Amino acid sequence: MTICEKIKALRLKAGMSQTELSRRTGIPQAAISVYESKTKSPTALKLSALSKGLGVSIEELIDGIDLPVPAPGDIHVVHGNSTEAQLHKVIQQLELEDQRALLRQAKIILEARKTITEALQPQVGNRTTRRPKAA
Repeated sequence: MTICEKIKALRLKAGMSQTELSRRTGIPQAAISVYESKTKSPTALKLSALSKGLGVSIEELIDGIDLPVPAPGDIHVVHGNSTEAQLHKVIQQLELEDQRALLRQAKIILEARKTITEALQPQVGNRTTRRPKAA
């Protein structure tokens, strides 16, 4: 059984619609539909919210699922004192709404950086060249 199948099975066992699970977890109904259709798997934070919304432990949610085995090059290790590890620790301490606010702010920063980078790039097709005057 995949995680997607497990989410759907537990939701149906609890007698919940996707809309009700969405209300309980704060995860959009469309995302729950995507998870259940096996198009995309939920992140660890979403799994945590789903387990709470379904009224099961995270262990029960992931118990018995077929976990994909990552290729050796796909393994990403986060070291204890790295910036990424410190960010993860801080984010875990935040309430869900604060995590969402932080995510929105991070997206704003990324969009601003992208806009600035694009503005600084030379406009290749819009250059006008001056021709020397004929003598």
